[in-house]
Amino acid sequence: MFSPFDVNKHGEKLHYEIFRILTRTQGSEVIIKARTSTGFSVTEYFGAFGYKETVDFELSAIDSDKTISFILRNDEKLKEDKTASVQFAFLYATQFGDRRIRVFNMSLPVAKNMNSYFKATDVETLSMFILKRDLSKVCLKGAKATREVIINNLVSLLYNYRIHCATSSSPSQLILPDSLKLLPLY
Repeated sequence: MFSPFDVNKHGEKLHYEIFRILTRTQGSEVIIKARTSTGFSVTEYFGAFGYKETVDFELSAIDSDKTISFILRNDEKLKEDKTASVQFAFLYATQFGDRRIRVFNMSLPVAKNMNSYFKATDVETLSMFILKRDLSKVCLKGAKATREVIINNLVSLLYNYRIHCATSSSPSQLILPDSLKLLPLY
């Protein structure tokens, strides 16, 4: 990152990074829980800590620059025009020893048509989710196998779009929803 280090070129950036590391908000003794409405369950978590297949888990520390992602599994048929709710909470101790809880709530609409989900997808969020999920397992599978998993998941996603949302198009034509046109580039 700073190789070869030049104080005139890299000094300000190094100063900012050290300042950021020393002043960012941090929590310790972290307990993480995700709850979902009926019909869903959390199957795995991943982030800077690696990969966890558990319902709830603990971390020794977390800071404001870390992200945690999780995968929801649909366990039963959902009724259209209903909402699915997700609550993500973590209990932590501040650097001053105060115990705090942070709770995030989200309500998601249920749609019968897969095309609705594809149209509503944010390409940057989806690409980062896929990469973080698969890269969190690189120590278990190795770099080459992880690369293949990423490529296969992308192909599977595009194939499912073709089967469920674009059946009338030519089989030799690459069909993507407008919201995901840049996904292969990511």
